[in-house]
Amino acid sequence: MQPRDLLQQICGQTPLREINFNTTTASLEFSRAYNTPNLNVLPEGKGKWRAFQIAFILMAVKSVAEDKSPDHETVDLIWFPTGGGKTEAYLGLAAFAMFLRRLKNPADASSDVIMRYTLRLLTSQQFQRASGLMCSMDYLRRLQPKLLGEKEFSIGIWLGGEVTPNTRQEALENLRELSKEPKSYIGNRTPNRFVLTQCPWCGAQIGPIKYKGKVPKYVPHVVGYEPENKTVVFKCSDRHHCVFGDHLPIYVIDDDIYEKRPTLIIGTVDKFAMLAWKPDARTIFGLDADGKCIYSPPSLIIQDELHLISGPLGSMVGLYEAVIEELCTDRRQNNATKPKIISSTATIRRYSEQIKALYAREKVMLFPPPGINEEDSFFARYAKNDDFSFAPGKVYVGVNAPILGSMQTAQVRTFSSLLQGASMFLE
Repeated sequence: MQPRDLLQQICGQTPLREINFNTTTASLEFSRAYNTPNLNVLPEGKGKWRAFQIAFILMAVKSVAEDKSPDHETVDLIWFPTGGGKTEAYLGLAAFAMFLRRLKNPADASSDVIMRYTLRLLTSQQFQRASGLMCSMDYLRRLQPKLLGEKEFSIGIWLGGEVTPNTRQEALENLRELSKEPKSYIGNRTPNRFVLTQCPWCGAQIGPIKYKGKVPKYVPHVVGYEPENKTVVFKCSDRHHCVFGDHLPIYVIDDDIYEKRPTLIIGTVDKFAMLAWKPDARTIFGLDADGKCIYSPPSLIIQDELHLISGPLGSMVGLYEAVIEELCTDRRQNNATKPKIISSTATIRRYSEQIKALYAREKVMLFPPPGINEEDSFFARYAKNDDFSFAPGKVYVGVNAPILGSMQTAQVRTFSSLLQGASMFLE
């Protein structure tokens, strides 16, 4: 396992280090001390790849690395059970692509990978996981600046204004509201639109802090978000120990994304429809104000949950895909280089037709390929007991309540019954 992936495994699942005010010492303290990542002493279960992850990376790595590879324009489609580790396989391949570009030209520091989702909740969750990878990569870059360049490896989340601030002015206003007395944001009166709630590297708490008991007025109610150069930047709250106490390479404000051109950009498919109304977004694709390509455009597009892009949504996405592919095509050389596309899906019904309709690409490689036995694809098989009987799977319960007036009423009554039922086991 490469150091970047190992660092991400160690740091990516670091438990939250909560902040509290110590009345005796009149200072902020963390619930746990900072631990420097030690690659020689690994936690249990870390430092390993799953077989399907290794196989997928080996299968796709050549088509990502070589523009003239016959499989470069082939869409690699992953079909694997939920929880099997698809995200880690994506991120491993994305890290390879990002490192490779810097190794070829350390000065070519622009947006290289675009990851797209269909649901905002999934996007926020994956953003926090991918932030750990980018911190690990930038940590290694700091150790080898001549080899990997002076500019940071960074990540940006590109979402609508309800989730993240679209302008720096919105970000500063949101920070001012969060920084007021705790009563101003208890009860979600002021939503936190900065997404990040803990340091991806050390787990230190970031954002609004709800202290236990009374605290002096000088104690900050928000940590890790700081106004700087007319915007809001992220800094780890553990300034004295964490290596990212000076700056976290993470951007959530649209204006900052257009200026910084993060190496990895995570967003939803509908956000890319803003390209027609946001000329500044051209910087993501390496273009200047005159439309001239001055940086390499993104070379890798990762689309999650492909099966959700169907019907009217699929028709709209397909219209924009032609534009996005053109913006990601590097025409500075004689032979135009299109971006590599990787997707995942929960169903393989008519997947080749869907790929053709969305991306206008004829070749699709399904992974893992169909085997002789549907119960065993070599990389995954049905769980069985010692007597070879099938182990119990998930149990799904549906609630049919057409007589109730609203979804909220149905949820309240359902949750009340569940909570009451659970309390009976305590008697």
